[in-house]
Amino acid sequence: MGAIAIGATVGVALTPQQRPATLASPSPHDHIDVTSEEFLDSAPVEIEVTTSASGDARIPRAGVLSRADCRSGSALESGVNAFSIEGEPLLNLVMPLPLWRDLELGEAGADVDSLRAGLRALGDDLDEHGPVTTMLVKALNNRLASINAPGRVSGVSHESIVWLGSAVAVASCPVTVGTHLQAGDVIAEFVPAVESARVTRLPGGLAERRYVVEVDGQVFDLDKDGTLADPARLATDPALNRVRDTAAGGPDSPSRTVHGEYRLAEPLDVLVVPPSSVILAAGTAGCVISGDRQVKVRIVGSELGKTMVVPAAPERLRSVRVQPEASWTCT
Repeated sequence: MGAIAIGATVGVALTPQQRPATLASPSPHDHIDVTSEEFLDSAPVEIEVTTSASGDARIPRAGVLSRADCRSGSALESGVNAFSIEGEPLLNLVMPLPLWRDLELGEAGADVDSLRAGLRALGDDLDEHGPVTTMLVKALNNRLASINAPGRVSGVSHESIVWLGSAVAVASCPVTVGTHLQAGDVIAEFVPAVESARVTRLPGGLAERRYVVEVDGQVFDLDKDGTLADPARLATDPALNRVRDTAAGGPDSPSRTVHGEYRLAEPLDVLVVPPSSVILAAGTAGCVISGDRQVKVRIVGSELGKTMVVPAAPERLRSVRVQPEASWTCT
């Protein structure tokens, strides 16, 4: 009797049980509620960064260095004083070309236009091209006066200006206060500046939407070909300039790579539906069944177990059919 009872108990334990309702497969006729979310269409990308050759700043005249506001990692700014020779302040000036001569009224040339460009960048109202004029001399003298440096009444002394090719970060300061310098001695060495940056391979995206790329928390606009816009910002932005210190591309290579995220500039509101609910058509077009209606949608993305769609026309969908009939087509 005891053995029979035990056998009966085991038999009950092995009898298949009914599958819980929560695990049962949905009926093809079932509808599921539609949810919405913000879609960024993001993808990891590699960005090729091209840097310039390293440059330097040189003292324009001989003498004992009496001031040197120069620190590794900082930037030498235009329009201010960072170096002085024997108590006389020198003016930092970013401009395309250095001055290689003193300039008198009426003289013209590439160096004069370069001086004009440097002062115009600081906000002075000067013509882009032209000879040395009293207006040009006055503009420079005002800048010199702002740092307590003497100017000239009718011309320009090239020895009053420290030429900077661009306002870039300092790599090293090879001289210290008290050093006797000769004209042309290096007083600051620069790290290479970022000249351009481009996404090496653009992911497929929504053609009518604007995309950006994010690097180290900084967001950059993109041109159509994947080039990061705003060249002036590229030269100074720390997120991109940090690639100078990476090994990618080699320490002496003008091209480096950095990783970033490619995404929509503004998130797109999308509807999230099961992949099985979409009746596929050509390309990214498709349809879903909501109630007894067929609604055209555009497929913008997919992840495991969900598809993101946007109705072709303004439409508020509350639910979609989970599994349309296999014979149905999107019309």
